[in-house]
Amino acid sequence: MLKLLFILAPFFFQTLFANTNLTPQERFSQLYEIEHPERTSRQNITRLIKYAKMCQTAYSSDSTIQNIYPKSLIFKSKDTEVKVFVTTNDENKTHTVAIRGSINYKNWVANVKFFKEKDRWARGVDVHIGFHNAAREVFLLVRRHLHKDYKITVTGHSLGGATALLVGLYLEYFKFKDVSAITFGQPRITNEEGAKRLNSFSLERIVNKDDLVTKLPPKLFNYRHFGSLFTLSGYKYATEPFVENSRADSKTTMRTWDQLEAGTLDISDDIKSHDINNYLKQLYNLNSY
Repeated sequence: MLKLLFILAPFFFQTLFANTNLTPQERFSQLYEIEHPERTSRQNITRLIKYAKMCQTAYSSDSTIQNIYPKSLIFKSKDTEVKVFVTTNDENKTHTVAIRGSINYKNWVANVKFFKEKDRWARGVDVHIGFHNAAREVFLLVRRHLHKDYKITVTGHSLGGATALLVGLYLEYFKFKDVSAITFGQPRITNEEGAKRLNSFSLERIVNKDDLVTKLPPKLFNYRHFGSLFTLSGYKYATEPFVENSRADSKTTMRTWDQLEAGTLDISDDIKSHDINNYLKQLYNLNSY
């Protein structure tokens, strides 16, 4: 028996450590099943920090927003109570729309299984009705302050990220020429069919690897992510746009969802990795090497 173990030991250890010599790019490729991830430059990380700081500022008072972005326009939707501010650079012909999501988490969780709305302004896909309602209100508030020939970036954190994505799609529907969305900690908004239809839209999803909100609503209810993914996990690689596979969510994700449904978990207090401040911290850390 000992002789057999001695003979097999080299093969065992070779298998156990077979992947230890993979490059970061190869490990990233295996993790996300992407053949050719693109290395993210320091310049690009600096760009993402800019938008993360705007998302962070969206949680501040109106006076603070005005102090940081003096010429910004600030709005708050009446029914869904979503705050949004718009900045404009006429010299560069750009707009940025930064959205703070204040949709009630409990309502969001309760509606996931039952309420989807076919949204013709979002290429006709089914979307969560809470995001649909918030995005419609925000879009109608900001639309007349945006130039159709300007480059427009819509950004948001958490539920505000989901709303930002839909607002970007609405702008596309109404023929605004150059629109993109950058979201931080964004939950899933549509089903597999919808994700396939929307995957060509210019979306960058920034995700903290420990942020379980980005794994919700669960795939069990046929929700899927799409778009380009940049994971804050020590890698400096971003994926090409892709639609999530159908592999089941982890037990931890499902346990988190059960706790949200039961009302025994508070996202703001119990999932620290979801906080926009942690997103900024991770981006600054990446930019330091």
